[in-house]
Amino acid sequence: MLGGLFKSKRGLAAEDCVWVDDAARWTGMRKLLKETLRDRSVLLLVRSGAGLDQAIDAFAELRPLAITDGYALDDAYAQLRDPGKLLVALTDVAERRTPAGLTLAPAVHILSRSERRSADARLMAALQRWHAGPLVFHSSLDDALLRPHVDSLEPLLERLGMDRSEPIASQLIGQALQRATRD
Repeated sequence: MLGGLFKSKRGLAAEDCVWVDDAARWTGMRKLLKETLRDRSVLLLVRSGAGLDQAIDAFAELRPLAITDGYALDDAYAQLRDPGKLLVALTDVAERRTPAGLTLAPAVHILSRSERRSADARLMAALQRWHAGPLVFHSSLDDALLRPHVDSLEPLLERLGMDRSEPIASQLIGQALQRATRD
């Protein structure tokens, strides 16, 4: 289901899950998070306050816990020990705080790639201190990073008969996203 697997310079695996548009991304992520929450907790990282509000609204039925500052993050990380918990936090807050004592690491999902490769690398390095599993970046063709490539991708997706509710999963997409970001 998820594709674009590659290793960062620091060795932490990341997967890219690209959705046709924002609506498909929210719907697809909701389905994916519901499945994951059955046996694990999930840490969803967003890059802005607006993204945090959107995620809280989109996943309201999953009863997410929103974290906007590092002081609350310490208490929230404790909840990640229990399967079925969804924690939504800002990426810059998560970069500064590392959870301790997690016996089952949560699944980590990140809403969109940054336009700056160094920002993604910094986040991945911070997460690597405590998270060994892959990170999943969820992007949409509506994102600023991918918008310039929509005209060339849409005809291809139509010819392939891609279902709007399925992510675009290809190693080529992951490589293209890496090339599209700036240092």
